[in-house]
Amino acid sequence: MNPHNNRQYIRLSPDLDILYDHSDGYSCSPYGDEVSNDDPMQGPVFRIIVPGIHEWVRRYEDATDFADTMTDSSFDWKSWHFEGLQFAKAIWEQLPRCYTLYYQPPYEDMSGTLQECRIDHTVDALIESLGPKSSFRKLPVALRDDVNFSAARRKDCVSVHLKLGGSCYDFTIPFNKLEATRKWLEDLVYCIWRPDKPIQVLHLPDCYLTFYTQTIGVHREMGRFEICKEFVEFPEFTAYVNTVLFLKGFYLSVMNALGFNIYPLSLANGDDYPSGDERVKLWQPYNTFKSPKVEHNISDILSSQFTDPNKEPISETLVMFPDFGDCIFWDTMGIGCGDYKEINAESGDIKLNVPDLKDWAEEMCNPKKDTCFEYLWEKGWQLALRVRDQLPDNIDLYYMCYDPAHPRSRIGYDCSLPKIIVPRVWNVYDPY
Repeated sequence: MNPHNNRQYIRLSPDLDILYDHSDGYSCSPYGDEVSNDDPMQGPVFRIIVPGIHEWVRRYEDATDFADTMTDSSFDWKSWHFEGLQFAKAIWEQLPRCYTLYYQPPYEDMSGTLQECRIDHTVDALIESLGPKSSFRKLPVALRDDVNFSAARRKDCVSVHLKLGGSCYDFTIPFNKLEATRKWLEDLVYCIWRPDKPIQVLHLPDCYLTFYTQTIGVHREMGRFEICKEFVEFPEFTAYVNTVLFLKGFYLSVMNALGFNIYPLSLANGDDYPSGDERVKLWQPYNTFKSPKVEHNISDILSSQFTDPNKEPISETLVMFPDFGDCIFWDTMGIGCGDYKEINAESGDIKLNVPDLKDWAEEMCNPKKDTCFEYLWEKGWQLALRVRDQLPDNIDLYYMCYDPAHPRSRIGYDCSLPKIIVPRVWNVYDPY
């Protein structure tokens, strides 16, 4: 099929490090999940984000020997084209109508699944015809960025530092933008379950945070995050992320900055912590940003187990990790305040009745040679859920630590990393 000479076109035609070519003769890489034209001389300027299309091209590249122009015989072309046509449809729906969009199978495709075709409103019939032929296996993500978050509380804002490989970016969230930021994160939670709002934008004083939810393709858990100085500009920071892990790193980093070491260091020597209006003012940013909805969705526990959100504002945080000397609980300023029997909270002493808490703490501090750390970590998490159930509503409990740069790793306590918030649940099954 030859494109009309008098009409601009985009042709999706994957090749080695190529996603599409343009009617003016240049070819473009799939990097960034982006199809765009930023040259007004070549036609209307546009920029379309299609989360997951880079990973889709990578699967074809990984299965292909480009020197011999052959793709592995086990490669499932039908499933690959089934997904590719859905990407093409998403692009066509956003493409300026002065462009024609074509979809062309790679040169190495000898399967005869389909020929080059024009993408328009009739593409649904072609997608449906491939559906029954497709095995549609969910393969591993070829590209996923784990963004490293860190945050610090300032006088009237939270400063956030992002790092991805050699790229870094810093921005601030003023306290008067914490509510908008919380709602932005909650909208991302909504998109995980009902991806009918593919673009979520948060306008901060010095930048725009934009998240493109993947609504097509095999990996709907993935999305693209980017930061721009101005909304119309091209991004200064981009990442292709797992949405839940992105939420977890972002939320926990900011919550830890707002909820720990917030009193003057001089008070860590035993003096009384602030009270009354002064205390309420110190905890107001934390309570403004706090979201049970986000906490439930980053905790790996079924949502049906959660109780209603707390009505009472938080005025104290504790973290649970065992250390030598029988201390298991530590307060907002990092001072030891409890063991397996009792927590000396600021609001009063709290008696605990959590079977196995003492034995778990002793084994964490003195592990046996054949003990698996991951097993002890998971057991501690189940115990933390039971402790959380015995605490008053004004206290938030955290557990161990979370490393956004290595989100699937189970690690012990590290004061440089955010701690994991423990949500309140009911009817928690304890396998231990």
